[in-house]
Formats: sequence, structure tokens, C-alpha cells
Amino acid sequence: MASWGTAAKTNFQKIERVQNQSLRILTGGMKSTPINYMEAVAGLEPLEDRKMRKTLTRYTKFQHLTSHPMHKLIASKPKKRLKRTNFTYSFRSANPQTP
Repeated sequence: MASWGTAAKTNFQKIERVQNQSLRILTGGMKSTPINYMEAVAGLEPLEDRKMRKTLTRYTKFQHLTSHPMHKLIASKPKKRLKRTNFTYSFRSANPQTP
């Protein structure tokens, strides 16, 4: 998860395609079978949801471990990037009530 948590959208879509192909093989689904149905049959959480859940877990962990190097970065305001968003920005956009 950590290696693709902040991956570019196109790279994340490649990972989703591979998972979708694997789901079709695993469940015996055809191309017309909805992905969310195959995920439910296989007992898998959608990749986007899993990515967000892992991001929230890591953010909370870094927030409470004051000796961790990421603790200082989380406390400071994230720098604006042109295309991709960094870890702290993606968490804060998902949880607007967080300082």
C-alpha cells in the first residue's frame, strides 16, 4: 500500500485494471459483470476505499508518534503541488474537520 498510496492517477488505474482482470479470473466473471459485484463475491474492498483507509491509518499513526520523521511534516501546512497531491493534503481533503 505504501508504495502506491500517493501514486499518479494513471498508475493507480493500471493497478485497478490488473485487479479487475484478476477478479474476473477468480470469480469466473465475464467482461460485462460489474466490478463491484465481483469485489463483493470475492470479499474484497474497492481499491480506492482501501487506499483511503490505509491513508487515514498512516496519518493517525504519524500524528501520534512524535518521534517519527513524518510527525513534523503532518503538523506543518502542506506545500502546493502542480498535479499530484501529497500525503497530508489527501488526508485533510478526506477529513476537513482535522486541523
